[in-house]
Amino acid sequence: MKNYLIILALAILLVTGCKGKKGEKQESPISAISIIKGQLNKLDSSLYEFKKIERSENRNDTTYIKRDEVRGLAGPFLSLPDIADKPLSKNIQKNDYWMPSKIF
Repeated sequence: MKNYLIILALAILLVTGCKGKKGEKQESPISAISIIKGQLNKLDSSLYEFKKIERSENRNDTTYIKRDEVRGLAGPFLSLPDIADKPLSKNIQKNDYWMPSKIF
């Protein structure tokens, strides 16, 4: 009799625990442009050296980049449409199935 009660209790916990949350409020996506701008601001105040590696055929050519040129190289990423804008954010669906921080 005890076994049946334990199995019944586990089944009830399993059924109630696996139900999806109703009425989840979907968070607005984070602005990728603001993240890139923040990273550029950190790079401007850092002491890092920037290298540009160009590869042609079997040769690599490495040149140092000035801090002023870094923003110019990041320009194409800053001109992309922001995913946090209303027209684009309605097509985004959050997926929490794979999160590296949840690895056991």
